[in-house]
Parts: sequence; C-alpha cells; structure tokens
Amino acid sequence: KAKERVRGLEAIDKSYRPLRRSVFAPVPEEAFVGVGDGAATATTEVAAVEVKELLPGVINFPFLTRGFCDHFWEELHHYEASATSDLSLGLPLRVRHDGNLGDLQDCGFEPTLKALEGALRPVLAEHAPELHACEIYHAFVTRNFVGREQNTELKIHRDKSDLTINVCLHASEDLEGSTVGFFMSPGDGETPQDPEHRRLTYKHSVGHAIIHDGRQWHKTDPIVQGTRDSLIAWARLCGNEQPRPPVGALVRL
Repeated sequence: KAKERVRGLEAIDKSYRPLRRSVFAPVPEEAFVGVGDGAATATTEVAAVEVKELLPGVINFPFLTRGFCDHFWEELHHYEASATSDLSLGLPLRVRHDGNLGDLQDCGFEPTLKALEGALRPVLAEHAPELHACEIYHAFVTRNFVGREQNTELKIHRDKSDLTINVCLHASEDLEGSTVGFFMSPGDGETPQDPEHRRLTYKHSVGHAIIHDGRQWHKTDPIVQGTRDSLIAWARLCGNEQPRPPVGALVRL
C-alpha cells in the first residue's frame, strides 16, 4: 500500500492541475477565522474564537472562512472529476463504502490537512491540554442530498479515531435536516437508542467545526431538503502513554 500511495502522489504531482491553489500548502492565514500569522504552522498563537461546549467532550467553534470552504469544496469536486474523466492520469481516487470521496491524505490533500491540524492545535491546547498532541491521519468527505440511498442507512455509531473533527464546507440555503445527533450510552457496552438517549441535535453552519471524542455515539439525521457537504478528519493522540480519560473528558471548556 505504501508503494501505491507513492505512485499516486507522483501522478498527482505530474498530472493534476488544481482549480484553487490556495487550498494547498501554504494555506493562507485568511482561511482561518480569528487567527494571526502562522495559522497553518505548529507555532500558531491561540485563536481568538468563541468555543462552545455543547456536551461534555463536544466543542464547537467557527474555524474556516466561508470563502476558503467554497474553494475547498470546489477543489474536491474538481479533483474527483479530473480523476474520473481521464483514467490514464493515474490520479488516486478512494471511494468509501457510502460512495463518498475518502482517503484525502492519499489524494494530495495531506498538506491541507496538516495546515488544519496546525490551526487546531492552539484550540485543543487550551481546551484539552491533557491530549499533549494529536495528528490528523485520515480524512474524507460526506455529501448529503435528498434521494441519496445511503441516507436511509445512517446508524448510531462511534468512530475509529481518538478525536473526530467535522467541518461543514457547503450547505445550500434551503437545507433542512442533515443534523447530527449525539447520544449517551445507557450502560457499558450498550448501544444508545434514538430518541431515548439523544442528548444533542447539532445543526451545521458553513465553516464551523465540531470536535468530539471518537468514542462518542452519534449519527447523521436524514436530510429533508437541500444539500450539505462536510470534511471529516480523524486524529490520533501522540506522545501520551497515560490511559485515555473517559468519554467527555478529552475536550472541555
């Protein structure tokens, strides 16, 4: 798989022509809400944004500007169209089980993900100092629209990540539904039920990030009208040999 990844990245470097170069490193500081110089580096100052704790372990804040979200959304679709329209280019295209574009880190977007990781670092340092550090290792896109078959299969689940970062990149003006429900388990090893164990229904806003423990139970609700696209990034903890705290303790105000 490593050799395949290298071949794919070489094909991107040789043949891919970005639509929006600003999406790739160096990501301009104007892409981030409330951050100063060095937003895309590991030495970022703490971002001056309002962070809200929606549930224990679930935080939400404005993160990316609408302009950058538009460019990112356009670039993702441009990449997908380029990879499918001319297979001779050899551009890697990872399609997830739900039909969405996956493994963005292998499709040339790793510098972008590293920039997002760097800009998130001061927020996590302030609100989750016990994490020490985390790194984004996997990212994909979710696209929700009326008539999408997979919308009927969305279940309450947990992620394979230590932390999940969900950023809305696009939402049509007529969007209804496609909210995210968060649940509390009734007991160890038990899957929560909806609506009995629902504790929060989150409505997406373009550019806003919602971050939660990967073990937090959640699900995307059915979409009623319009469209919504989000970037989902999975992060793992680094350099911490201590046992993980319980759900709800990783991220806090």
